[in-house]
Amino acid sequence: MEKKEIKSKQIFGISLTELEKREEETPIPRIVTNSVNYLKKKSIETTGIFRIPGNKTEMESIIKRWNKGEVIDYEKEKTLEFTVASLLKQFARDLPQSLLSNSLIQEFFKFENLNQREKIFQTKSLLENIPIYNCKILQKIMLLLRKISRHSDENLMNASALAMVFLPSFCHEQDLQSNETAQIISFFIKNSKLIFPDFK
Repeated sequence: MEKKEIKSKQIFGISLTELEKREEETPIPRIVTNSVNYLKKKSIETTGIFRIPGNKTEMESIIKRWNKGEVIDYEKEKTLEFTVASLLKQFARDLPQSLLSNSLIQEFFKFENLNQREKIFQTKSLLENIPIYNCKILQKIMLLLRKISRHSDENLMNASALAMVFLPSFCHEQDLQSNETAQIISFFIKNSKLIFPDFK
């Protein structure tokens, strides 16, 4: 009985379709909102954020608590910034289907020779084909990464560096985990204010 209840509240490793049903009162998963907001407040200038791994023991404990239905207040608990950053990457990496699907990435490859304006236009069109819930999650994370990248003089994490560390989280297909795909993610980060819809 207890196992069944824990499973019904699981956050890590379940589909976004299922998660959207469970958290229907929130626009995106609480773990994404809480993690992004905490990092936005605490970690914009933190050297090596998202590159330096979090505390493994702390991560395992927090994942178990999220999966039991707890909503973690990182600030109240003074959670390590690197742990929260690693948790956000882990959440995206554990999704059954990656936030950037294989077919989506293959389409992006076709934009390689377009100018910047055309590339942004085509990207916006492509994003209309993915579920709104998924798109909102991508937007929330990409806008955070953009903000961090704009402080790369302090944190040493520019858009290219952030794209590389997020590559396995955004793209699960190993054959597509390439420098070319990282460049696509970097493009997303740099242009996140332009390519995502204005969600109300």
